[in-house]
Amino acid sequence: MSDIALTEAARSSLLLLQRTADARADTTRRLASGLRVERPVDDPADFFRADALRERVSDLLSAKDSIGQATSAVGGALVGVEAIEDLTGQLKGIALAAQGGSAEARQAAAQQFDVIRQQITALANDVSFGGVTLLAERSG
Repeated sequence: MSDIALTEAARSSLLLLQRTADARADTTRRLASGLRVERPVDDPADFFRADALRERVSDLLSAKDSIGQATSAVGGALVGVEAIEDLTGQLKGIALAAQGGSAEARQAAAQQFDVIRQQITALANDVSFGGVTLLAERSG
């Protein structure tokens, strides 16, 4: 088999075609990935700047999620507090009604009072977020 001999012009044209094909492949890869710089060798400064910005965005999205969760927790606690306020109003009404009543009426009021107090305790224990009870009485 004989060797193929290329002239300098043909060799130069072939190298130019290979570089053009490589550039086209790089451009196609970048378009497909959506990244102008996808490797440190493409542009080190821009690559590491983009990497730092991606990390910052990730941190900000994480903080946003935490804020959303905290907002939900506060909303849940507010609903619980409002329900406890309603029950407390009932307790006040029972206490006022029992003041001028007979011993039996006061005994019935005391029983109602205890039932509502248990409801308040149960409600306070139910208001929680992330395993932490937000309204229950703390001991110690």
